[in-house]
Amino acid sequence: NNKLYIEGINQTAKVVIYNASGQVVHTQSIGNTNFISVEHLPTGNYLLEILIADEQPEQIKFSIVR
Repeated sequence: NNKLYIEGINQTAKVVIYNASGQVVHTQSIGNTNFISVEHLPTGNYLLEILIADEQPEQIKFSIVR
């Protein structure tokens, strides 16, 4: 599966994915869509940051293994 599913977001949020070097590799707004396509990202470790207005950013580490 090349999708990363995000649950528990009930409003529009900005999602930013950083690679292990801290470079932004993907940015997307999500709302009604609760998944992000990660098929373009190579194997590696990443940090997902979820930004919602008036809330603290949430960060989640994840890995892609192919």
